[in-house]
Amino acid sequence: CSWTELATELAPYVKQMGYTHVELMPMIEGGAETSLGCRTEAYYAPSVCMGTPCELMSFVDSMHEAGIGVIFDWAPSYKDSIFNKKGYFELGLNEAERFLISNSFFWLCVYHADGLRFCSKSVTAYAKERKWSDFLYKLSLELKERFTDILILDENNDIFLDNKVNFDKELKTDLIRLRLGYQMTFPCEKLLFMGTEIGQLSKNEDAVPIDWSLLGNENNVKLQYYVAELNHFYLKNPPLWQINDLNKGFEWTDTNNFDRSIISYKRIGANGEELIIILNFKNEIRRDLRIGVSKKGTYKELFNSDELRFGGSGMINSDTVEAENIECKSCSYSIKLDISPMALTVWQYVEPRTLKTTCLQSENTRKYTSQKA
Repeated sequence: CSWTELATELAPYVKQMGYTHVELMPMIEGGAETSLGCRTEAYYAPSVCMGTPCELMSFVDSMHEAGIGVIFDWAPSYKDSIFNKKGYFELGLNEAERFLISNSFFWLCVYHADGLRFCSKSVTAYAKERKWSDFLYKLSLELKERFTDILILDENNDIFLDNKVNFDKELKTDLIRLRLGYQMTFPCEKLLFMGTEIGQLSKNEDAVPIDWSLLGNENNVKLQYYVAELNHFYLKNPPLWQINDLNKGFEWTDTNNFDRSIISYKRIGANGEELIIILNFKNEIRRDLRIGVSKKGTYKELFNSDELRFGGSGMINSDTVEAENIECKSCSYSIKLDISPMALTVWQYVEPRTLKTTCLQSENTRKYTSQKA
């Protein structure tokens, strides 16, 4: 597949699935195809395996035209790279730093990437001289000074759900849906390895293509649909991605639950709008779970991973609930809920004037077709 062919098929699929960016694994020319692109040898040359440098530039431009950002994986000092093999670090720490910083600038300036994701595992030799975090901080300052809206991602800060997860054939997709929901609602980078959205069973090994034949199975199709709906839900709800100056948009929620199988927290938008996220990691229904809330009034369920259309059991909360004057730890009010097994559910306070005009699922009519990218 060439860069030109990939742009034609990938852009519409990414848009349909609700993704905002694609991340390309290291594309720097290397000496082996079995290193996932990390065995760097020519620091200013993209790999020729998918086309010319100009075709890579055209690919990035095509994605931008479709409204999709492009992030490059950047692993210039992998343990098997020429940078380590040739002892470049013996030139001196400052010289090595300037070389790496200038190389990162090159990929952003020449190829118009929207961000870089740094692979901390690639700096084994560098770590002997100084911690990776020190260099990353210095590099980030220089990048931010030059590029005002660049994305800088560090592998150490990822909650990265990929198909290394044991997707054993006996495992139900409810666990996958739950973990994906946790990832999308918790403050972290949102990264999925290709094929995860269709439940690919194979691990992230070299040269393993996406197994699109999985979409012949109903459960895999419903999982793909769930990922698309989850992505669109994320984009439509600012509390999931806005930064709140007071608490950075995150706050743990009090419950009457005393085991660790229930996790609940709030995501708070810049205007104070709150979403209450509850995750049940136990394979049993949790009855009469009491959640502390900040306001007295009506609450409704916005999203539930256990819906039938996602492959769940269909145990959802179609009715609104009223907050009671019952304290729940530090909260003066609380709501009482039943939570389905292995499920994510998202709740929101409803202003009285909008209650009659809102509906539980505003996006039920969206249609998705399974397609190859």
